[in-house]
Amino acid sequence: MSSYYVCNKDGNDENVGSEISPFKTINKASFLAKPGDTIIVKPGIYRERVIPNKSGYRSNPITYKSLEKHKAIIRGSIEWKPEKEENNLLIGPLDSSVFTDDSHYDGANPFLIKCCVTPFKREGAPETKIKEIRNSDPNMFYCLGQVFVDDEMYLQCPYKDEMEKKEKSWFYDSSQNLLYVNGANKSQNIEITNQRRLFAPHRRGLKHIIVDGFIIERCGNQYPNRFWVMKSHQQSGAIGVRSGKYWQIRNNIIRYANTIGIDWGNEGKSSQDLEKGFNGKAIGSYGHLIENNIICDNGGAGTAAYMSNKFIFRNNIVERNNNLRFFGKQRWESAGVKVHRPKNSIFSNNIVRNNYSHGFWSDQGAGVNSLFEKNIILNNEKSGVEFEIGRNEAGKVVNNIFEGNDYGVRFATSGGVLVSNNLFLNSKTSDVKMVIFKRPDKWDSLNVEVFYNMFLNSPQFLQITPPDDTPKFLASRYFNYNTYVMHPKDKKFHIKFDYKTKINTAFLSWQDMISDLNNDVDCDDKSVIQQNIKSQLYLDDNVYKLNMNISTDLIKFPITNKMGSKKDYFNKEWKLDNVISGPFRDLTLGENKFVL
Repeated sequence: MSSYYVCNKDGNDENVGSEISPFKTINKASFLAKPGDTIIVKPGIYRERVIPNKSGYRSNPITYKSLEKHKAIIRGSIEWKPEKEENNLLIGPLDSSVFTDDSHYDGANPFLIKCCVTPFKREGAPETKIKEIRNSDPNMFYCLGQVFVDDEMYLQCPYKDEMEKKEKSWFYDSSQNLLYVNGANKSQNIEITNQRRLFAPHRRGLKHIIVDGFIIERCGNQYPNRFWVMKSHQQSGAIGVRSGKYWQIRNNIIRYANTIGIDWGNEGKSSQDLEKGFNGKAIGSYGHLIENNIICDNGGAGTAAYMSNKFIFRNNIVERNNNLRFFGKQRWESAGVKVHRPKNSIFSNNIVRNNYSHGFWSDQGAGVNSLFEKNIILNNEKSGVEFEIGRNEAGKVVNNIFEGNDYGVRFATSGGVLVSNNLFLNSKTSDVKMVIFKRPDKWDSLNVEVFYNMFLNSPQFLQITPPDDTPKFLASRYFNYNTYVMHPKDKKFHIKFDYKTKINTAFLSWQDMISDLNNDVDCDDKSVIQQNIKSQLYLDDNVYKLNMNISTDLIKFPITNKMGSKKDYFNKEWKLDNVISGPFRDLTLGENKFVL
């Protein structure tokens, strides 16, 4: 087992790759590395796409490691010098020679490739082909390029006159090969993206690779619209496993990808490949560990994982993703964490916050035996956790803290999930929503179990009515041992029981309704209304702290098989016949302070 050193300041690819005679590029070391070898990258900015070409073994992985955490930067942008400055605009051509990754069928230059959907909640040229969309602009399109001025990302405008009116923006005229930048001057450092991907093999299916401690930033990747049928739109993260197995992606910062930060799945249809040559099939990605990363400020989803199973996603901070605001028809890969069918997988101890879409979005159901536990999920623009099109999958949402999301947990024609021992705070619309959309397939939002949760300070605790208001569809939604915290002056139980109108009712009326629908089985009859519980979740020295002031005796419940875990948020065993709703065992009368 060998160690290869890389230093872009005084290295040379003709060197031997030792600490005193390092290589200049990571790819030189990658070409030589064998199972068990470690590539140690010294501080600096590495403007290359790193291309692993060999697998490691379980006992002897191939490791790519930053010598100093976050000091080795893999960056997909280069400096750009304008030719002239006029009318407060910087103007100049793009040198085609800087776009060197010719492995993509659709080209190396992201400024010449149209984004397949329109960002910023706009409807442009790509949407003219979508029947449900009216009044789209057939002349509006965005490219995949990016512009950074003194490390600040400037926003692209699809029209020159729009750019001229907007500071910190840019426009590229492909017919004249001219880039226009508004709100900068020649003395500033201006960079343009020249890479489509930053860390991804050509070969599919590589195993046992570790990526540790880098900053991976800026690349002009495509939005994965309809990636399961569109060769040119596959899930291509800035860092991607390319249908690999047993990768470990840890301790990195992944940011400013044009669309997807990380992909760790099958990318798309098994036979399709955006990259030239026969690189293997996209099938059977599993066993990955993604931990201790900061995944932030990406244009689309922070992550994407199609049909990736048996993985662990833990201790990550996922924030401010979907910053290009991809919303609407065929913008389905936009969230903090977007996954499809995450079978036998674990999402634990993550902070998922301030994303401009859902926090977690699990498509094609929750995934069989997948677990969402001990996450702090807050202030996401849509749902904290979104489940879409699935049924009877035995997923679990356990011991999480939800705060300030539009919805805490939403089931969109998806069922088969246990929601247990969570704390819901200050949801903007409701804590739990279940809806059945009229789709041609046979998905549902049934067999959802909501037990042992504590709900506080939301406009609606529950929303569960399907579009057609058919009562039978409300059955197979089970509730019990929950604590609903109401203000002392509030006489109504906050539940939306009608799809079109907001209706609150008395708690006893709600119990009667769900009892009738579920044949008296788990009809919230053991749940309770409590008052005089106040809570505050806040950030202090980069640590989340929770204060809960309780001035009334808490109702306690017996343990049943509807508890999602034998332990609470802090890994303490629950006490028999002494269970409090929510994620904390040791919640007591008076002031409670928790460091999360």
